[in-house]
Amino acid sequence: MLLCIRTHAVAIEENGALGFVAVRFRGGSLRHFCAQPLAHLHDQELPVQALWGGDAERLSDQLRMADGPATRAAALDQFFLARLGEYERRSERGLDAQLDKLYYAPGMSIDTLAEHSGWTRRHFQRKFTDAFGLGPKQFARIARLSHTMRLLALEPNVTALDAALRIGYFDQAHFIHETRALTGVTPQTIITGMREKSHFYNPPSRPIA
Repeated sequence: MLLCIRTHAVAIEENGALGFVAVRFRGGSLRHFCAQPLAHLHDQELPVQALWGGDAERLSDQLRMADGPATRAAALDQFFLARLGEYERRSERGLDAQLDKLYYAPGMSIDTLAEHSGWTRRHFQRKFTDAFGLGPKQFARIARLSHTMRLLALEPNVTALDAALRIGYFDQAHFIHETRALTGVTPQTIITGMREKSHFYNPPSRPIA
């Protein structure tokens, strides 16, 4: 299954013995591995065959029959390198660099990013939205929340307020409001889930500006 950027939480419930391999794409990078525009994939939970057809079906068979993690990793490497060779949008590498800056400095102004890109603010916003399926401000909000939850997942002794202030929220009310707006639940609901179940926040992110 492919779980894309979404504006609501998704609950995944097992119906028996469960084993899985998860592949996480950096923000915006899925577009280099498939033909579909990212804007068409938001809020979707799709079978991987919808993107990659029979190739994905063959990959699923390889993963089921693999004799260990190393074999699975090799199969995934081969599959995604082939998709990258087929779909990589090399002309958009400059946009990737701007998204990377915004991800690691979600408080950076759009005017500053536009200046770095060499485009006007309006042109930058249009290019960014066309490539990633959402505007730079919305992406920055998601990035800030992700960094905060990563910090709370990896450093359980840090309080929610300390983490929120460190990443750039104004105060606790701002953090709670943004979390509810982006996920539909409270910060504590997410924090409790991360500490009681598996999460994917490893290894630690590089420093946040």
